[in-house]
Amino acid sequence: MVKVSFNADRQKSKLFKYNIEEKIEENLLIIIFSGEMSEGANSIINQCQREINSKDRYKDKDIKYVILDFNEVTLLNEEIIGSIRGLQSAIRKKNALIRVCCLRPEWKKMFFDEDIFHKDEIGEGRSTTIDGLKSKMKKDDLYCNSHL
Repeated sequence: MVKVSFNADRQKSKLFKYNIEEKIEENLLIIIFSGEMSEGANSIINQCQREINSKDRYKDKDIKYVILDFNEVTLLNEEIIGSIRGLQSAIRKKNALIRVCCLRPEWKKMFFDEDIFHKDEIGEGRSTTIDGLKSKMKKDDLYCNSHL
């Protein structure tokens, strides 16, 4: 597993950062957000999007699943909706399935109201979300193998 961090400027985003955990054997990326997701975090979310889009970084890796983990987020406001939408779009363009976990009820409502994530993309905790994806991976493998 490889971890990558990008830390924010203290003034701009009050310690907002993200870490990317790569689980290449499972074709999975877990993006862990922490800190305040407010206007100052937009540039960092956009950096995360650029990193996901980086051909050099993931050119030899078949990323099929991405989990966005909000467990360590202390504040999330509407000023970051555009950046989250851009990140979601970048992940979808890679034909990867998205799962979002550890959302507070008001954040879920905001994402649903803005039509960013679908109900079937929302998980509870990180471990249950990963377990759900592993179950889906097994079903996908069985389906693919039965149609060869």
